[in-house]
Amino acid sequence: PCKDGRMSIADLEDLARGCRILAREGHNDLTLGHLSLRDEPRGGFWLKRAGIGLDEVRGPGDFVLLSLDGKQLGGTGPIHAEWPIHAGVLRARPDVCVVGHTHSPWATRLSASASPFMPVANYGALFGAQLRRFEDTSDLIVTGGLGAAVAERLGDNRAVLLRNHGSVFCGRLVAEAVLTAVWLERAAADSLLAPAKEAGVTVPAEAELRAKRAKTFAPFVVEHFWQYLGRRLDTAEQSVTP
Repeated sequence: PCKDGRMSIADLEDLARGCRILAREGHNDLTLGHLSLRDEPRGGFWLKRAGIGLDEVRGPGDFVLLSLDGKQLGGTGPIHAEWPIHAGVLRARPDVCVVGHTHSPWATRLSASASPFMPVANYGALFGAQLRRFEDTSDLIVTGGLGAAVAERLGDNRAVLLRNHGSVFCGRLVAEAVLTAVWLERAAADSLLAPAKEAGVTVPAEAELRAKRAKTFAPFVVEHFWQYLGRRLDTAEQSVTP
């Protein structure tokens, strides 16, 4: 959608699939957590409706269309109170089409930790020293001012931690945003567990992290991983079909 501003039902189907993949990869939290997709022609974005879990999102009918000021332009259903996260990032980042916010366990623990993030493995190379914490509040992000402040703290990076709360992540495509969230959760676990396992944990130099990042998050790799996670999702969903 970011390529030419147009989007289709298929894009919302991808967004729904992304929600369910996030749920399978440890990001489900009751009915909390949400994913959004920019809709440039309509001047807003599609956001998962409130009241259902990420695992329950089935298709376009599970999203509402909002303006960047939070006015409902389309779709039906209640609106997540933290819609300003999405509006703030989409306003600040014209390169971004997809924004997400979840409370995955390891990223949330890392957001509350006094320990610095350590990119000890390949997943961490995606973030390196650029992974920041938003410290202004641990409460919900429910105002335009807070949404803008989160976007400012995110900067031009892929993700930001929200203190004692969770994370915000983004991408140009659904696959990029979802994989960023998946990698962040694994990188957070690596970072928090490494000091408990051994003394003198090493962290690659920034130049090496950049080189690893270019290889491990190249577009064809993102596509391969996205397809793999999709196959895992299909297998799981087929196994519970009556």
